[in-house]
Amino acid sequence: MGRLYKNYARLFFILPFALVALLSSCDRDSSKKSAGKMDDSVVMDILSGKIKKIVPKECKDCEEKYRVASKLFSTGKCDEAIRITEKIAKKKFLIATETIARMYETGRCVPRDMSKAFEWYTKAAEQGSLAARYNVALMYANGEGVAQDMRKSAENMAYAASGGVIPAKIALAKMFLSGTGVNVSQAYAAPLLDSAAKDGDSESMNLLAGLYMFGNGVEKDEKKAFLLYSKAAVMGNAVAKTNLAFCYYNGKGTDRDLKSAFEWATAAAKEDYAVWNLLATMYMKGEGTKKDMAMAEKWKIRAAETGSPSVQEELAEWYHSGNGVKRDYKKALNLREKAARQGYPPSIYNLGSQYEKGEGTAKDISKAMTYYKSAASLNYQPAKDAMERLSPADKK
Repeated sequence: MGRLYKNYARLFFILPFALVALLSSCDRDSSKKSAGKMDDSVVMDILSGKIKKIVPKECKDCEEKYRVASKLFSTGKCDEAIRITEKIAKKKFLIATETIARMYETGRCVPRDMSKAFEWYTKAAEQGSLAARYNVALMYANGEGVAQDMRKSAENMAYAASGGVIPAKIALAKMFLSGTGVNVSQAYAAPLLDSAAKDGDSESMNLLAGLYMFGNGVEKDEKKAFLLYSKAAVMGNAVAKTNLAFCYYNGKGTDRDLKSAFEWATAAAKEDYAVWNLLATMYMKGEGTKKDMAMAEKWKIRAAETGSPSVQEELAEWYHSGNGVKRDYKKALNLREKAARQGYPPSIYNLGSQYEKGEGTAKDISKAMTYYKSAASLNYQPAKDAMERLSPADKK
């Protein structure tokens, strides 16, 4: 079960403070039905208990037979153990059904077969197992042992969530946040996250805090967001530490406190790359710590290596201008080439400028014009001005 959950978790990113803002462009509660998405009313009926939950059936002599099978498993007598376990599983003895599913999932005593694992987890889910229902949801999400079907994943996740399975609450909330298998709805995600947060889950606290910070699906409450970030951060959640650092740095939900911002950013940096650029800025400006350009450069380089074109351009400008670091046109050029490949207009324009002036490369007006034209096509005004300046004959 743990392995499947880990795979499923990769389908979603944990929203850092800066990225939660993307949710603000979505409606609080989308009423539109999208193709390939599940009717949200089905999920909500499951969560509210309108659809009756299944209660596991009892089997008078099954427990003793299962104990016998367990002893056979422990002594390596797999064939006889499987025969007994399958026999009592057919009588809908839940633990036996789950055992067979796990056997096929892990390859214990039988060849590993995810299709059969899915078949038996489905049977266990139908017999009332919430853990199995959760695994069925994960297998539908990952396309393991069955064709990928996010609508069915959402339905099964709702059953597991309604039974109190914390990872299911989180996963279903993320599905509502991303519109995976269901329609986007922060309003539906919020109570799921709130429930999981009350159960002590730090990831849910962090995600719920993001909703409160921007008023997505809930009434905006920066102080409540700050408190949730704080609680999750104290529990060790790396992304919450980053978000808490930004709260202190920007004075969101609390007074601006650069020292605390630096402390939390430093704590988060070991696990979360999203805070590296903030650390670079704080070292560069001497905010919350002593000014240290060597440390600023170190963290700026690490942040640029994550692939952010804006950070790559910022570092390129440091090298180009010699702003606190040794001037190096070649490093600036290389960084701008990386950012330009991602279509970042300022870097494309600045590449043109470096080729025009021969900075870090041979002077090449033709290449400069090519870069200016590319940046101008992205409606970057300085590039348009450069093209006009280098093409006086075209003026009318």
